[in-house]
Amino acid sequence: FSRYFGGCPTVSIPGRAHPVTEYRLEHVLEATGYEIREGSEFAKKKKGGDKKPNNPMEKEMPQLTKSALKKLYPKFKSKVIDSLAVVDESIIN
Repeated sequence: FSRYFGGCPTVSIPGRAHPVTEYRLEHVLEATGYEIREGSEFAKKKKGGDKKPNNPMEKEMPQLTKSALKKLYPKFKSKVIDSLAVVDESIIN
């Protein structure tokens, strides 16, 4: 590692690694019961005009249908699927 970065100094901190559990948006929606509804501040806005993404490097992601989301997330409740269908992931990150 150090050689890759031109011999930069390294630090060794004794101890042990702790297990990390990864949670994604669908897990948080399921656990909290929070719903993202159309028209909310976290929902995708309806297309209109020449609105461009805030970040010019950002491309608009295709919207998945609810049936496609149900196939991807078969264990999640319908409220989670409904929220995932409308969420604007550029806002919730």
